[in-house]
Amino acid sequence: MKAKHICRLVGLMAILGAGSALAAPEPPLSPDEGRKIAPLLLVAAEPLFDASASAAPAGAPATATLSPMAAALGARLEHGVPVADLLFAIEGGGTAALAALGIRVDTVVGPVATARAVPLALVDDLARRPEITRLEAASRLFPMNDVSVPETRAPGVWSDFGATGSGVVVGVVDTGLDVDHPDFYNADGTTRVQFLLDLSQPGAGPFGGTLFTAAQIDAGAVSQDVVGHGTPIRSSAASRRRPISSSSTPIAQVWAPSATPTS
Repeated sequence: MKAKHICRLVGLMAILGAGSALAAPEPPLSPDEGRKIAPLLLVAAEPLFDASASAAPAGAPATATLSPMAAALGARLEHGVPVADLLFAIEGGGTAALAALGIRVDTVVGPVATARAVPLALVDDLARRPEITRLEAASRLFPMNDVSVPETRAPGVWSDFGATGSGVVVGVVDTGLDVDHPDFYNADGTTRVQFLLDLSQPGAGPFGGTLFTAAQIDAGAVSQDVVGHGTPIRSSAASRRRPISSSSTPIAQVWAPSATPTS
C-alpha cells in the first residue's frame, strides 16, 4: 500500500516537472505598447486559419490564410507564414532590436526604418521593444496625375468659364525639371520654360544659384531632374496638352495647358 502511494507521488512530481518546462505565455500588451501598433496593422496581425483545416486529418497543421484586411495592407504568405513589409519609428538601438528578432532592416532614414517580409506573428514582440515607438504596414505609393485633373474639377472651369491659363506664368520650387520632355515643348519645338533657377549649381543667379533662360534651355545647357518629383508637378500645372498616342504620352493631364512654366 505504501509503495503504491509512493509511485503515485513520483508520477505526480514527474507531471509537475514536465509542466514547469513549458514556456509561460506572453503577457498581453500594455496600453502604451498597444498604441504603438497602427490600428489597421493590429487587425491584420490577428492569427487566422483556413476553415478547411478543421477537416484536416488529426495532427495535420492548420493552413494559415490572410484576412481581407491583411491582404489590403500588402501582407502575403511566404512558406506558409503570413508576412508583411513594415515601417518602424525607432529610437536609439532600434535597428539592433529589430536584428535581435531576426528582422533584416531594409532602409533607415533618420528615426524611420523599413523591413521586408516581417512575420506578422512578431508584431506584439516588436511593440514590446522600448526602442520601437511605432509600427505600420509599409506600402508602395504611386503618382496619380492621370486622374488628378478631374478630382480638382478643372474640366468644369474650362467648359464653364473658358479658362485655359493663357497669359499666366506658373512658378514651381521643386527638384528640377526634365526640359527635354515633349510636354514642355511648343509646337515649333522651342521650350515652353521661360526660366530655370538651379540652386544645386552655384552661380550669379538669385539666391546664389545658376539661372538659365529659354535660349539656354533650347541650347541644351540645363541640368535634368535627377529626383523626378519636379517634372510631373510642373507637367500637371502647365505642360502642353497633347493628344495621347502610342508614341507620345503626356506625363499627366494639365490644369492650365496655356500657362507658361517657369522654375
